[in-house]
Formats: sequence, C-alpha cells, structure tokens
Amino acid sequence: MSAPLNKDLLNEIGQLRSEIAATRELASEKERALASLQASEARYRTVFENTATATFVKENDLTISMVNTGFEALTGYTKAQIENRMKWTDFLHADDHREMLDHHRRRRAMDPEVPTEMECRVVDRYGIVKDVVLKLDLIPETQKSIGSFVNVSRLKRAEAEARESQAKLSAILESFDGLIYVSSQDYRLLFMNSNLIRSIRRDATGERCY
Repeated sequence: MSAPLNKDLLNEIGQLRSEIAATRELASEKERALASLQASEARYRTVFENTATATFVKENDLTISMVNTGFEALTGYTKAQIENRMKWTDFLHADDHREMLDHHRRRRAMDPEVPTEMECRVVDRYGIVKDVVLKLDLIPETQKSIGSFVNVSRLKRAEAEARESQAKLSAILESFDGLIYVSSQDYRLLFMNSNLIRSIRRDATGERCY
C-alpha cells in the first residue's frame, strides 16, 4: 500500500516544484520588468529635468504634478511650492484665463481643431509679466498633459523696438519735400515716400526701380 502513496506524493512534490519554478520565473520577469520601468523612468526624468524650456505635467483637474528647473527659473517658484499645490492657470495673466480654459475643455473633448501651440502671458512670483509660447498636448493613454512655456519676451521687445524705429524713420523721410526711395541690393523698392508715390501716381514698393 505504500508504493502508490509514495508515487502520489512524488507526483505532488513534482507538481509543487514546477509551480514554485514557474512562480520564481514569473517573479524574475516582474523584477526585470520593474527594473526596465525604473530605468525608463530615470531616463525620462533626466531628459525632462535637463530640458532648458520651462516644462510641466498637469493633471486633469489642472493641478501641476511635475515641473523642471526651467519652470522654476521662469516663474520664481520652487518645485515644493508648485508640485501638487498649484494649478497651471495660477501662472496665467488674468486676461488669458478664459481662452486657455476653453482650449483645455476642447482638448479634453478631443477637438481636432484645438491648437497645441499658442501665445499667452505668464506672471511670475514677483508680478513680472512675460510673453510666452505655450505648447500643450495630452500624454497618450492618460488624463495628464505635458506642456512648456517658451519665453519670447525679448523677441517681443525687439519686434516692438523695430516697429518703433521704422515708424520714426518713416516719419523723418515723409517730412522731406523731395522724392525719396529706399532700394535693396537687387534694386527692389523697399520704401517710397508719399511725394514720390503721388509723383508717379502709384505705390511701386516691391518692384524694381529701373
């Protein structure tokens, strides 16, 4: 009677050993998957952190869950003050709130017409208004969005100064009584004063001057 019992016992032990081996293999696969996931997350954080642009991740309720040092530099707030405490709209200029929230709602509704890049203004910790280009898009298979603020304040100031200089130059040229024009190296007219336009009875700006 002992032989069948031993045989059954051996079969059960063999089955248990197989199950233990399978469990160990599964655990090893999970460990490898976890290690791979941790490595990927580390690489992602390194890229995220070392991006010079002010970058952030926001949740569905607008709360910012992650920022990089570029975001700290732009806003004057620290990560501890921002992450899981402030909403991304807290940084927007009051006049831009409505439009940005409208874009948020349309983006969540998967509106294909909603832009992923737009101009707006942010206000930093010290009340300084900065012109930025906002880039924002959903992270696939999540309710999170990743965004960035590209500071274009210097560019805006340069454009304004260029327009002002051009306006002053035009005013000076228009004050002369003679016929004045400015041409490019390929002899295309870049500017004609009013007297010249009246003299030839048309505005030939853009045409060759010969």
